[in-house]
Amino acid sequence: MIAQERVAELTRERGYREGWTAEQFVARQVVKLVEELGELAGCIGGWPPWQWRAFDHLWTELPLNAFDARRIFDNVEKWREMAPQVEDLERLKGEACDLLVVLFNLADAIGELQATDADAPASKKGFDLVEEAVKKTAGDVERGVR
Repeated sequence: MIAQERVAELTRERGYREGWTAEQFVARQVVKLVEELGELAGCIGGWPPWQWRAFDHLWTELPLNAFDARRIFDNVEKWREMAPQVEDLERLKGEACDLLVVLFNLADAIGELQATDADAPASKKGFDLVEEAVKKTAGDVERGVR
């Protein structure tokens, strides 16, 4: 079984897909991505002292958007009332692919950072994002749905 299928299977086992149409699940995953992106942005610091207004605004808003996204994602009653529709399946597939390309490149850079970390054990000198996603999802099954 490929890792993508294993992650999806573990997500179902956790109960995360239960009661949601495919369209509702897709829409909720988009909101979840906003939350996770804001949390990811919180891992970066040390920006140069110059101010680029658009960049500064984006970076300030990401954590706030993440907070809002989590509240929206967790509002199960509202989601049950919604009937989102996928407008363009091919575009949806392409945009999902674009996200994965960014994540794979991010994972490669994380691997570089680990390779230069003198304190990291030899077994942690690379970063396999897909393997880690399977491990994380397997651990999430025990937590169940929040």
